[in-house]
Amino acid sequence: MTNATVLHRRFFLLLAVLATAALATSCAAPERPSLTWSLTGTVWKLVELNGQPVGENKLPSLTLDATTGQVSGMAGINRFNGTFKQQDHALTFGPMITTRMAGPESAMKLESDFLTVLGRVTAWKADGLMLSLLAGETEVARFQGLPAGAPLD
Repeated sequence: MTNATVLHRRFFLLLAVLATAALATSCAAPERPSLTWSLTGTVWKLVELNGQPVGENKLPSLTLDATTGQVSGMAGINRFNGTFKQQDHALTFGPMITTRMAGPESAMKLESDFLTVLGRVTAWKADGLMLSLLAGETEVARFQGLPAGAPLD
């Protein structure tokens, strides 16, 4: 073999190694960004109220609309609507209106407690997929964020 042939083989071998490396790195899975939800425009499903896990079948939920200042959702048995004001991490809710259906006593108590807590909220904080509502420094409700249209049961 001549020196030119050896040099050509090495050059093509180097090209093959570089092409394989480029192909391997382009096929690697992209790094997944951490998922977080926005305070407004997200469906928030209640998972904890006053430090206690919520285990009802039809969990309370809420959605805040930044353009209208409206909050709406399911209080447990009844739907509710109202207003909210948010500035940075300060958050307050105005009076709520609800439908007037009756349900099991435990569900009605959860609904009443949930709506009472909303009236005490002064601030919020988010941690990834979770939203905490605070009354002063005390966490009074914790929610899990869901994409729009996700089932709440």
